[in-house]
Amino acid sequence: MVVTGGVRATVRSAVLVGCVLTTVLALAWVSPMPAMVQVLAKTMLVIGGTGHPLVDPSGPGRPVDGWPYPSRPLGEPGMATEGDGAPAGYVLLVHDNFVVPGGTDGHRYRAVAVYTPQEFFPVAGSRTFNDSVTDGFANTVNCAHSSAGCIAHIYPDTDVGLTDPVADDDGSGVVVVGYSQSAVIASLVKQHLLDNPDRAPGTSFVLLGNPMRPNGGLLQRLPRGMTIPILDVTAFGPTPTNSCDEQGENCAHPTLDVAVQHDALGGDFPIYPLHLPAVANSLLSYALLHGTMPEQHLDDAVPQGVHGDTTYYLLPTDLVPLLMPFEGVVPRPILVALDEPLRVLIEGGYRRDISPGEPTPAYLIPVINPVSLTVNLIRSVPVGLDNGIEELTGERPLGTTDPGPYGVGGDDADLRGLPAGLVPLGSTSPTPILPETAAPAAEKPAMRVDSGTPKPIIRTAAPSAPLLRTPRPPAGERLGERLGERLNQRRGPILDASRLLRPGRAAAGRGVTDTGRPGPVDAAPNPESDTKSQEQP
Repeated sequence: MVVTGGVRATVRSAVLVGCVLTTVLALAWVSPMPAMVQVLAKTMLVIGGTGHPLVDPSGPGRPVDGWPYPSRPLGEPGMATEGDGAPAGYVLLVHDNFVVPGGTDGHRYRAVAVYTPQEFFPVAGSRTFNDSVTDGFANTVNCAHSSAGCIAHIYPDTDVGLTDPVADDDGSGVVVVGYSQSAVIASLVKQHLLDNPDRAPGTSFVLLGNPMRPNGGLLQRLPRGMTIPILDVTAFGPTPTNSCDEQGENCAHPTLDVAVQHDALGGDFPIYPLHLPAVANSLLSYALLHGTMPEQHLDDAVPQGVHGDTTYYLLPTDLVPLLMPFEGVVPRPILVALDEPLRVLIEGGYRRDISPGEPTPAYLIPVINPVSLTVNLIRSVPVGLDNGIEELTGERPLGTTDPGPYGVGGDDADLRGLPAGLVPLGSTSPTPILPETAAPAAEKPAMRVDSGTPKPIIRTAAPSAPLLRTPRPPAGERLGERLGERLNQRRGPILDASRLLRPGRAAAGRGVTDTGRPGPVDAAPNPESDTKSQEQP
């Protein structure tokens, strides 16, 4: 569900989020990895986003053009031969910004672009979301199994990938990279591999803007198995996190899950759908920020802790999206001062004390502490004033401390141990529903590529080395700083209005102070400490 250029794409996105919001509100009224994940992955299976399949299925694994992300010219990393096409720019982005920063051995990764339809009527194409996901799931399973039915494109470039697509002697693994709709596909593939443990062991996953994030994904917030009419979108449930052994170690499918803060369709939808300010802010986050995610960087993200085999990160915003359209019209120090109390109100629609890996549906009735909420609102006023003055002069005369991306009291520490809410709309089952599809082709070490020559995709017997590392502290350049340039490259009603209102500068990213920044995540998962709490600035 990439936010792409063009008036038509933006209008379609607005129609989509409007339909989803209507469905959620209608239901509300009628319904009672360890930070050091252990895998050495040298082949990455990359899947595109909605409206942008990476491979043309009409040709033998030929990559398609038309992506909004720039290709690199010949002779530079990311483009090996003519005809590799624009998707190489996207492949390089996710490789450099998320896959490599998650590794510790410093090597580059073999890049394989996997075909999935990536359609979503009426946003992109004529096929429904479920049809697109089902076909994409089937082909990605074939690729993960190294089956002859896999439709994909191997990039021969020695920088993005390796020249020899054959397993190294040390036994390399496979990392599946999914973004938005393809994060749904990757999540379902992960469950398939859990159901078939003898197939493709050691496969790891990188999920960006995941609609199936257990706490925050819209496809988990909705009632399990419910299908939205016309759009044909099924609430598959949460991405599984249970591939570790009984001690919480030796995870078969270590996973990295990264979301943009407040992104409605990208893994950070409010837990309380009747909290209208939080929902409106979330939809704006999707419209303005969801499509920029491949250009962000793991080092700019805030650790959210570990649940099972999955390590969670959040890319924070410097301003809540409700304020972003006013940049360029209202002086930025004023917006920064207003952000803090508004952020307290918006975060009231979330429960940050619950791990992102804890399957959490939407609830009609919130569980809040009205006294704490009132106190936090009062405290947010001087904090906001200090933030605004600091934006202007570099000083904080009132002596307050920037509380970080969740705002004053945003960690919900006073709610730990209390129910998530009352009158749930969905389920807390940790297992997603798999789409009905034909069984994968018989396993053969071959795949369709440009040359027509069979080339194997690599599988490994077991995880052997860390995939993730604890990122450096976010410093200076963050999500907001990169937003302005990206917005200037797009067109559409929402983005054109935003551009008119913020012509002069890109926003500075919202930082995390040295005193309030989360500490490093433990080197191994600890089932006893992995509760509903998470690390919080």
